[in-house]
Amino acid sequence: QLNLRLLLNYFMHPKQKRPFLQTALHLGHLVKEKHKQTSAQAKEKVEVKYFYLYLVLTSKTSSFIHKAQYIQASHSHAIEETEEMEEDNETEPVLANHNKRRCHEVGIMCFMSRNRLLLTGWDERRVLSTLKLRPPTSCDEGFVKKEEPDEISLPSAKRRANETPDEREQRLLKTRVNEAQRRANESPDEHQQRLIRMRLNEARRRANETSEARSNRLARTRSSEANRRAQETPEEREKRLIGLRMRQARKRANETPEEREKRLMRMRFTEAKRRANESPDEREQRLLKTRVNEAQRRANESPDERQQRLIRMRLNEAGRRANETTEARSNRLARTRSSEANRRAQETPEEREKRLIRLRMSEAQRRANETPEEREKRLIRLRQSEAQRRANETPEEQEQRKRLRRVVPQTYCLQMKCQWDNVDHFTYRQSDGCDKFYKFRLILVRKNKCGK
Repeated sequence: QLNLRLLLNYFMHPKQKRPFLQTALHLGHLVKEKHKQTSAQAKEKVEVKYFYLYLVLTSKTSSFIHKAQYIQASHSHAIEETEEMEEDNETEPVLANHNKRRCHEVGIMCFMSRNRLLLTGWDERRVLSTLKLRPPTSCDEGFVKKEEPDEISLPSAKRRANETPDEREQRLLKTRVNEAQRRANESPDEHQQRLIRMRLNEARRRANETSEARSNRLARTRSSEANRRAQETPEEREKRLIGLRMRQARKRANETPEEREKRLMRMRFTEAKRRANESPDEREQRLLKTRVNEAQRRANESPDERQQRLIRMRLNEAGRRANETTEARSNRLARTRSSEANRRAQETPEEREKRLIRLRMSEAQRRANETPEEREKRLIRLRQSEAQRRANETPEEQEQRKRLRRVVPQTYCLQMKCQWDNVDHFTYRQSDGCDKFYKFRLILVRKNKCGK
């Protein structure tokens, strides 16, 4: 659609030489005023053509080609209509008594002189070149006269409408070959300008397309992309993936924080929607693939990368726990206890021994670095938990605890390097890296619990 104000501003600018268009608009405006005074018989004469031209030019719904069509067709009658207007007695009073203010109200300029009705030379060629009706030639001396306004139809359109499928295929093949040759010979600047024009045209076309057209375009794009990927070789697929990763990396490197946040939100939304619609088999395959990729990544990571990953995990876990609700914390602890119980029930004696060793070593390191206040709090918690345990124990457990205390009041390891202060308190000291202390303690406790 061509905006009326842009059309008038272009052709009616004082610096432009467009006599025919100005006169056509002017006469159409006069006829519009005259229709209020004359009979219906007079409307069917000369004025009707200019009146219709006026309506077409001032219409906001007529297309650019529609306007250009009647500009070209109506100019052929300019000389004849002017002669008839000179002989018409009803037109002279209108021209003489015309109020120029009315023309200014509708945004046009008045040219009352009769010698400006025709276009010759470069004025005509500029108008025709602007309207793109035909290319200008050096022998142009006036518009091509037509008896009736015909529809504008390009020769190529007529030829394509009547061509056979083979002719169409040959034409398209020839077009592709010519385009490939032209692109092969273009300079980097021409290549950049062509890409810019393509993007602008595509953006303009997508901005004006309907929802149905957009759906059809996306469906065609997906179908063609699926067909292309199904036929590509492994080398082509690898090149495509490398190019995709490089473009994605460049785009992410130049994105702003707002664009990054929007991208992450879109990714999370898409992933959540995909997971909500996946089947149990697809979910199992996804989890298995995730575990395999994570295991491969961890196997190839360096010590620094592993340290950074562990730090990120701890920070994320701390942030998540700081923001969780009481109910979420209870559910998390219940899941942790359940998974830990299942894991311990399935572990072998060697795995259990290693776990206990790691537990005692981490506990020893933690106690060695604790402050007096932390030690006092730990002992208070131990006494409270021990008191609570003794309050809930059965008579058999009480008897077993007393028997353990009588049997081993103070025990040393085989190398006499480690000492238990008291078996009942489960506290210990380690010196000189003794590793038999842990095994000895476990065996001793088991024997005492068995009553032997």
